[in-house]
Amino acid sequence: MSKKYILFLNKTHKEDISMKNCEMKLNGNILTITVNISKEFGVSSSGKSIIIGSTEGNVAIPEKEDIKIGLNVYRKAKD
Repeated sequence: MSKKYILFLNKTHKEDISMKNCEMKLNGNILTITVNISKEFGVSSSGKSIIIGSTEGNVAIPEKEDIKIGLNVYRKAKD
């Protein structure tokens, strides 16, 4: 059975997960991660990268609380 989970950019409830531009879907034992690479969320705190997507730390994957993922998608900032 395939379930789709949308992960939220802004926390509005305690159970929501704050992520930027990341979507995870678990289908059996296959985890699919979707990131729209046309979006940008500004410069990283170091100023070296432009943030495209992030889990903003380690988060549990859907339906498998014991398995965690940490994802950062970025490109080099222009000099």
